Amino acid sequence: MIDDKTGYLALTQFTINTPEDVMEALEKLKSLGMKQLIFDLRGNTGGSLDAAVSIVKFFITNGTIVYTRGSAISTTKHGSQTVQISGLY
Repeated sequence: MIDDKTGYLALTQFTINTPEDVMEALEKLKSLGMKQLIFDLRGNTGGSLDAAVSIVKFFITNGTIVYTRGSAISTTKHGSQTVQISGLY
């Protein structure tokens, strides 16, 4: 916590375990009284698109999150379903 209401979370990469780790960190910060969050992605080297999309779904409740299109791969659209962390919204 940066102060009594501001949580801080830094991510340096997106791995298969990152969504679960982020959920646990958010729940802990919430239990400490977090009302707002600084989500620091500076220096993030990237990683798993699926992990990044899963994390975005914690905050974005509907619509397209990312749309990818490649020359050799079919088009993929990652949407969001509501995933709510109790008391965070």
